[in-house]
Amino acid sequence: VEAAFVSLLKDKRLHIFSKYAKDKELSDFIDFSESKFDELLRSGLADYFPLQKSVKYGKVYIINDVNKFIENKPGSFGILDSLIKNVKRLNLNSCASIPVKRGKKTIGSLVILSKTLGLFDKDIYKLLTIVTDQIKFSLDRFETEKFTKMAIAAMNMGFEFIIITDENFNIVYANERALEISGYSMDELIGKHHSIFSAGEHDKDFVREFYSKLTSGETFSNVMKYKAKDGRVKDFFVTILPFKEGGKITNYISYGKQITDKSSLEHRLNKLLYYDSATGLLNATSFRRALTNFLNEINREKDIGAVGIINPINFKSVNEAYSFSVGNKVLKEIGNRIKREVKEFDVIAKLESDRFGIILKKLKNELDAFIIMDRILNRLAEPYLVDDKQISLSFNSGLGLIPRDGTTVEELLHKATVALAEARYHENKRIGFFSKELEEKAVSRLSLKLNLEKALENKEFTLYYQPYVDKNMRIVGAESLLRWIKDDRVITPYEFIDYLERTEIVVEVERNSLITAFELVRKLASIEKIPIPLSINISKRSLKDLNLYEEMKRLLNIYKIDPGLIKIEIVERLFLDDVDRVSHLMKNLKNLGVLFYLDDFGTGYSSLSYLSGMPIDILKIDISFTEKILRDKKVESVVDSIIYLAKRLGIRTIAEGVETQEQFKLLKNMGCDYFQGYLFYKPMPESEFIELLRRTTNKPTY
Repeated sequence: VEAAFVSLLKDKRLHIFSKYAKDKELSDFIDFSESKFDELLRSGLADYFPLQKSVKYGKVYIINDVNKFIENKPGSFGILDSLIKNVKRLNLNSCASIPVKRGKKTIGSLVILSKTLGLFDKDIYKLLTIVTDQIKFSLDRFETEKFTKMAIAAMNMGFEFIIITDENFNIVYANERALEISGYSMDELIGKHHSIFSAGEHDKDFVREFYSKLTSGETFSNVMKYKAKDGRVKDFFVTILPFKEGGKITNYISYGKQITDKSSLEHRLNKLLYYDSATGLLNATSFRRALTNFLNEINREKDIGAVGIINPINFKSVNEAYSFSVGNKVLKEIGNRIKREVKEFDVIAKLESDRFGIILKKLKNELDAFIIMDRILNRLAEPYLVDDKQISLSFNSGLGLIPRDGTTVEELLHKATVALAEARYHENKRIGFFSKELEEKAVSRLSLKLNLEKALENKEFTLYYQPYVDKNMRIVGAESLLRWIKDDRVITPYEFIDYLERTEIVVEVERNSLITAFELVRKLASIEKIPIPLSINISKRSLKDLNLYEEMKRLLNIYKIDPGLIKIEIVERLFLDDVDRVSHLMKNLKNLGVLFYLDDFGTGYSSLSYLSGMPIDILKIDISFTEKILRDKKVESVVDSIIYLAKRLGIRTIAEGVETQEQFKLLKNMGCDYFQGYLFYKPMPESEFIELLRRTTNKPTY
């Protein structure tokens, strides 16, 4: 839609909302005088032009070819000629007029115009009739609410106190009960600032919200501490209502009751003020407050977080098809599902209409926000069973990243809303980002996740084997390395392993890898008569989610192999993250006869202090040390110290990434036990590995 204007019979003017609004030639179009508007409605064209017809008959009228309509017009449009001239000049081809109704009366018309020829088909016509009903419903509700507020105001005259101030919060009236409670006389209060009652116990955020809400025309309700003339402090539940005349605030009306049974009443008031009644979640006010608090935390802790807005698509159809009662039950279940997918310290709220808000805290990186939101939307898309009715919904969402997208509540909510609008604009887009760069990365991550799931299902993961040798260059073992073969291309771990280890898929992948390694060890020992040990890399998630001890015990019973032929590799950072748990697991596996390798040694912190108490069999000196050992004397000294300490502790060492004879010679002279790298062998598939072992003259020892 390129242009829209609304005519309200109340002020008899046309108001334009359009990218052409500053066009000087539209002056007649924009601003009709009262006499011109009356003339327009009385003209003989009242049954011809959509604007007049929608006002007269209260129905939607459309024109799908404005030029053709103009060509067939009966004579001159008179005062509308200038309007028609500009419509033609701007090449506006389609037009629709929607009546604006309140009660049984049509009070105006909304006209929309588009450059698209034939825009308003049957489906859009139906939609516009629904819009007509929705506008009428909203206006009728506003009217009802106005009278409801009047009734509430009258009822509230029974409250314990009523105080009226001017627009500057200076007291102009206090009822007798207010005087009695406060201990002041009328003369002592009139003209004084309302803060005369302040107990001074509310924090800056409370005071800021108090003035911000009231001066912007919103009603303020809360539990407040008031101080009487004698210094006594009492708690009241207070509502302050801005009173307007001619659109301007002229007074503030305060009324309230003293809280006696404080705990129960405060609890009930708290639920009313800060929680959504349908879902039991925090409401929009509380959400903003929680976001403010989180931003203060982030400033101190330098954390990463995100604000998300989730929108059920076309939720109104649920209310229309089933009832508001069913709709509320669905909303409650949506909230419950979101709760189950986030951390306990994250914040969930029910915002305006059917939207939900989320604050994701303590993210490891920004892309985690996308991963979590994707998981939430997958769960929300599952069917809802309510009152024996199965209801399916689609969702989209917008994300604002903290602190990348903003450091204030307004900034972040605005950007999350813009991101949501972007997601809604594109049919197949579920998650919108304000940052295009991050969105591209997130989409790439999602694509990788889907491909990894398919790879597991299609058995595309396999193991390659890289031998390691002793100082005489004899093969004494091999490391099992995960590879992904897709469309005849071997994908190395550098392209996918970091993301794989963040997902639950890795547990199943590593379980399958264990089985593959056990099968090969049995084949080599029993058929090939080459009992060579294999090491298998295990990730942090597998250590946590896969019952490794029970799994190893089960596989050893099934394959009947020497446990010493299986070696588990864990990286140093995993070892340091949870020393007690990993140590206990290692000791249990050691009792089964399984050996342990500590990978990437020397890249963490305080590693040496743990070595003496841990059942580690072999340290793997990280490739980053091997690469620098010939050109950096400090690195050479570190490696020499690691090898020396390991020997004193009865732990053997393997140097990773050996690529030159010079590196090999230096490490051998330092007393390193084993060596692995391209100088000797590259990783290879199982068939090549077996053939290599068959060709080896000297049978390996371990």
